[in-house]
Amino acid sequence: MQLLAAIMQPFLIDRATRVLRAHKITEYTIIKIHGAHKELVADQVHYAKEMAKLELPVNDVDAQQIVKLIREATTHQEVSDTVIWTVPMLIYDTGDL
Repeated sequence: MQLLAAIMQPFLIDRATRVLRAHKITEYTIIKIHGAHKELVADQVHYAKEMAKLELPVNDVDAQQIVKLIREATTHQEVSDTVIWTVPMLIYDTGDL
């Protein structure tokens, strides 16, 4: 299992979740986040840029295909504002809590 995470502009979340639902993927988390970015022209740092983070567990064999689906759904005019990565998930049995 892997945890897939994608950070994107908030308006792209709908595109990403639509393509996931079309492929019968319905378990995911959406988080509103704020980040910082640096303007290349003015060399100024701006904080509190609102972004959205999409997280979902994926099987190892499906991970690259799901990354591709999200990338294609969130690419606008041949440019992608979306950063996507996966990390291995370790699943522990916590027993009866």
